Amino acid sequence: SILILSIITIVIFLVLQDRLNLSDAWASLISGYALYIIPLALIIWILRGTKYSITAIFERDSAEISQIAMVIPLLTISISVVWMIVFILNLFDVETAESYLNWISNIEIFELGPETSLLQYALIFGNIAILAPLVEEIIFRGIMIERLGAKYSYGWAIGISSVIFGLLHANPSGAFIFGVFLSLIYLKTESLTAPILIHITNNAFATNMMFADEKFSFGFGNWETVEPYITNAWIGIL
Repeated sequence: SILILSIITIVIFLVLQDRLNLSDAWASLISGYALYIIPLALIIWILRGTKYSITAIFERDSAEISQIAMVIPLLTISISVVWMIVFILNLFDVETAESYLNWISNIEIFELGPETSLLQYALIFGNIAILAPLVEEIIFRGIMIERLGAKYSYGWAIGISSVIFGLLHANPSGAFIFGVFLSLIYLKTESLTAPILIHITNNAFATNMMFADEKFSFGFGNWETVEPYITNAWIGIL
């Protein structure tokens, strides 16, 4: 219900966008923040007056912090999943592989260009690298894992929450695996601290790479075609 309310709010805002005379860049920024701030505010309001505190998710110890190293294999897995899907699809149909890759490459939440200001870069980073991981971990790992785990089993809870988590991202397969690992880390540490920090590190890396490619043109655009994935398939397999 929290997610539905957030989506309804964004739809209403987009309808009013023309009347507010906002550029597409600012409209996408406001929509992006609304998508996460509204659920977070509702969660805090719901917890108000209960024995639970939102600050409890930041409790941590040295054992939990060490789990942040998991971001390295998780980044590798996320990249290799896309690589292998492109490779396998190409074995059956080249056009399908190209369509899959184009779909992933053309999904842009925020438009970047020469007119993007330093403030907008900072706000985009704050949304993708900080706010999104915080809210998503509270919802998908904290709320969904516990509610579904208590009603069914933690195995089903991990599967269902990770599938939904994956479907809401540009790379569903990679995000699904990422969600499974974060769920296991959450259950192991019994805290959201490690999953949040891993998620933040992952998104911060991806966001900075996106900014760097936009600013300095590192050539990531070459990987928007199927050929590099096939030519270097052994790397993806490894």
